[in-house]
Amino acid sequence: MSDINFLKLLKDYDADALEQETIDMLEPFIKDPGYDRDKLQKASSTLANLGSWVLAMVNFYQVNKIVKPKKIELEKAQAKSDEVMGKLKIKQEELRRIEAKVNGLKRELQMCMDKKTELENDVEDCRNKLVRAKKLVEGLGGEKVRWK
Repeated sequence: MSDINFLKLLKDYDADALEQETIDMLEPFIKDPGYDRDKLQKASSTLANLGSWVLAMVNFYQVNKIVKPKKIELEKAQAKSDEVMGKLKIKQEELRRIEAKVNGLKRELQMCMDKKTELENDVEDCRNKLVRAKKLVEGLGGEKVRWK
């Protein structure tokens, strides 16, 4: 406690690094009836604050025993989610390209269908012209003799 950096050491203490062995060593002191904030306050306010800090670290350890495995599971789930989201992004890009290609093919199909309709109309028009031409030729067939 005489170390000038003692308070900084307490603030920077890595509570996640606490181990059961350390907690087991503190247990007899914490369970002692004299280890009470009010009783420690009577002896020294610094001692009371340090005692509160120790209790906070022990409580943190007890809670962290439950939370730490869940944090690990969360990290694994997050990594898996990130992986799946990466794959999803790739698949969405592939889908976008395929949809663009399909849309292009639909436009091309529509153009072909329009061309087909135009050609069918031209064929029908030619048939009508041939029928009329045939009737005209047949109607003028008698004139052939007269012209000779």
